[in-house]
Amino acid sequence: MKRAEKVTIMMNQLSTAYSDPEIKDKASLKDIILKSAKELEKTEDVDLVSSKLCKSITLYAIANKNSLPKSTVLLFNQLKGKEMKYDGTAIATILLPLFL
Repeated sequence: MKRAEKVTIMMNQLSTAYSDPEIKDKASLKDIILKSAKELEKTEDVDLVSSKLCKSITLYAIANKNSLPKSTVLLFNQLKGKEMKYDGTAIATILLPLFL
């Protein structure tokens, strides 16, 4: 899949989560999703944005006693694979010089 297609798919996922009526009264969660959409539009780096967004959603869930709307849980689950792949690559890149 091409990069532009990945960006479009993720932007649609963010849009769906952002437009969920359950999120209207959760301003900080709306801000998290909006910032991620802006960063994705600017950088077009799906993996990096997925990584940051998953971590932000996790912190939000911890701070709010796991009160996440279903659309946010779905978004998290859709992005989790990309996030783990990106984090694994980043860690390997950081640690590689230590083993050489």
